[in-house]
Amino acid sequence: VYIPQDPSKPMEELTMEATKETVVGCLMEHLRGHFAAAAKLGSEKQRDALKQQMMEHVKKAGKDAQEPTSAMMDMMADSQTVDIVPLIPAVPSAGFVSVSMYVDDRG
Repeated sequence: VYIPQDPSKPMEELTMEATKETVVGCLMEHLRGHFAAAAKLGSEKQRDALKQQMMEHVKKAGKDAQEPTSAMMDMMADSQTVDIVPLIPAVPSAGFVSVSMYVDDRG
């Protein structure tokens, strides 16, 4: 089930197929396009805010910290991470079925 961060958008039930060879990484591979699109910062104002936060972290790191280049800041603005949060672990009492939530770093 896809639950968008925007409450005005509807939830969606999604399906996919996997083979024995692809079963381990198939979900992340299936979601890669979605998370890549979600990682893009939509406006110059958002990019500038992220760059400002990065510069504040550099200043806190001390005088030996290297100031990030414009290319490094652009790369960070277009990157994203995904955390997997287990909601129900795959244990006997759950019939070895697990439920996890995949959350990107932008919500």
